[in-house]
Amino acid sequence: MELTDLLQTVPLFSAFNQAELAALEKSFSVASYPSGHFFTREGERGTSLFLIVEGKVHVTRKKRSGPGFDVEKRLKAGEVFGFVSLIDPGPCTATCQADGPVKVASMPREVVKLLLNKHASIAKHFQDALCEQLTKSINTERENLGELLSAGDTKKIRELLEAVVEIRPE
Repeated sequence: MELTDLLQTVPLFSAFNQAELAALEKSFSVASYPSGHFFTREGERGTSLFLIVEGKVHVTRKKRSGPGFDVEKRLKAGEVFGFVSLIDPGPCTATCQADGPVKVASMPREVVKLLLNKHASIAKHFQDALCEQLTKSINTERENLGELLSAGDTKKIRELLEAVVEIRPE
């Protein structure tokens, strides 16, 4: 599938018109990666927006308690990751790794900034999408916290809070 055709099917870009999609396509760089390639690593700074063109990427996070990792989800062609890193220069909250050979389109933060400065309508679409993404993330964490509060699990509540805010010793 051509990148132009794929972009039209991605929910993040569904409100874009043809001219906006063309500008977006020109800003992406497409490359193939081997199985096991790391696109982002939890705790390291994220630098780009990624769109899976072919293949799969698995997303993991360190367990909040105990050793090991939780597989959060598996992403497939047409899915985007690294979106929040465009506005948050802090560390990534998850690791994204190729699950088999994969072709991915990427756009570094600097290129995104140039694109948004040149195309106000694209900037508005990105702003709306970021608001939606952040709202989903906040709601998910609120639900997790509510479940822990209901269960009275103060240890896990503290771990959850430590994962999202810096807690200083008393």
